[in-house]
Amino acid sequence: MSKPTAELLIAAGKGKWIVKREGKVDVKGKGFQETYFFKTTFGTVSSTSGATSTSGASVDDDTMAMQKSKTIIPLLKNHQKQVFTNKNQRLVSWNAEVLARRLTLIVQDRNRILGVAVKQKQVGLSPAVTDQLHKYVHEISSMYRDNPFHNYEHASHVTLSMEKMLSRVLEEEGSTSDDRYQNDITSDRLAQFAVVFSALIHDVDHTGVSNGQLVKENDKVALMYHDKSPAENHSISLAWKTLMDPKYEELVTCICPTKVEKLRMKTLVTKAVLATDLFDKDLTKNRNERWEHVFGAKAKLDISSEMGFEGENSIKAMIVFEHLIQASDVAHTMQHWHVYIKWNERLFHEMFEAYKNGRLGKNPLDFWYQGEIGFFDHYVIPLAKKLKECDVFGVSCDEFLNYAEANRGEWEIKGKEIVEGFAARYQDNTDKLK
Repeated sequence: MSKPTAELLIAAGKGKWIVKREGKVDVKGKGFQETYFFKTTFGTVSSTSGATSTSGASVDDDTMAMQKSKTIIPLLKNHQKQVFTNKNQRLVSWNAEVLARRLTLIVQDRNRILGVAVKQKQVGLSPAVTDQLHKYVHEISSMYRDNPFHNYEHASHVTLSMEKMLSRVLEEEGSTSDDRYQNDITSDRLAQFAVVFSALIHDVDHTGVSNGQLVKENDKVALMYHDKSPAENHSISLAWKTLMDPKYEELVTCICPTKVEKLRMKTLVTKAVLATDLFDKDLTKNRNERWEHVFGAKAKLDISSEMGFEGENSIKAMIVFEHLIQASDVAHTMQHWHVYIKWNERLFHEMFEAYKNGRLGKNPLDFWYQGEIGFFDHYVIPLAKKLKECDVFGVSCDEFLNYAEANRGEWEIKGKEIVEGFAARYQDNTDKLK
C-alpha cells in the first residue's frame, strides 16, 4: 500500500496491522516512494475450543485476523472512494478549463470579426458561462459508468490526448505544403472546440460491452438506432440533450449564438464521435475512401456535398479532425509503454467481466495476445501513418508511429507473459481487493 494509506491506518489506531517495506519502490511519474505491506494471519478455525488453526496460530489469533479483514476492507474502500472522488473533481476542473480556453478563442475571433474593440487582457468568458461550463462537465462526468476502461478517466485521457494533438497542429502552422488547408485547421475555432468536446462526451453512459453485443441482445439503444453505432449515437444524444437544457442557455449562446452555428456544432460533434466506432465496416470504408479522395495518390474527387462542408480545404480539415479523435481514442497505444499496458489491462478487465456475465462470446484470455498484434498491424500503425501523411504535425509527426511500432514490438516479446498475469489476477481472483 502507499504511504498515505498506511498513515490512514496508523491514524485509525491500526499501526500494528502494517509493516514498512524495505527500501523504496520506483513509482512511475512519482519517483522512489515508501510502501507498506498489510499483515494478515488467516487460518481455518477448528470447532474445538482452544485448538490451533492449520497455520499454527491460535483460534483467538484467527478470530482477530478475521476481525481485521472486516474492519480494514471497508476502511480501505472508503479511502479509495475518497481518492476517486478527489481525482474525479480534479478531472472535472481540468476538462472545464480546457474547454474554457477553446471557448475563449471562439469569443475572441467573434469579437474581431464583429469589430468589437476589446483589449486582449479583458477578453474572457462571463461568470455565468464559466459556471455553467463547469456544471455541465460535472454532469457529464456523473453520466459515465464505473467501467474498468470505458469510464470518465478514459474520456479525460482522450480529451488530454486530443488537446495535445491540436496544440501540436497549431504549433506547426505553416509546416505543410498546403497552407490554405492548414489554415482551415488552425483558424476553425468552433471545429477545434467541437472535437475536444466530442472527446469528453464520446463514451457517455457506455455499458461496458461492444456495439455487436448490444445488437445481439436487441438492446433498446441498438433498436433505437437501427443497429448503427448504438453506443456512440446514444452518447451523442445524451450529451447534446443535456447541453440543450435551459439551465445551460448562456453557455450554448456563447458557443453557438445562431441556429446555423448550432447546427454546425451538432454536425461536427456527430461526425467526430461516430469516428470512434472502430468496428462499423460501412463507416470505416467511407472514412478510408474520403481519406484517399483528398490525400491519396488519386486525390481529385469532389465530395463537398457528401461532407456537408464547403471547399476542398475545409473538407480536408474535417477529415483530419476525424482521424485525430480516432487517434486520441487509442492514444495509449501510441504513448509510453507503461501507459499502454495500464489501459490495455483495464480493457482486458472490462471485457473479461463481460465474458463472465455472459455478454461476450469468447474468453479474452484465448485471443488477447494475438488480438493486440492484429490491432497494431491493421488499425493503430496504419492510423499513425495517416497522421504522418496528412503533414499537420511537422517534426512531431514521427512520434506517434515510433511509439506504436515500439509498443507492438515489446508486446510481441512480453505479451504472453503479461496475459498470464492477467489470468492470475482476474480468472480466479475476481473477489480480491485490488
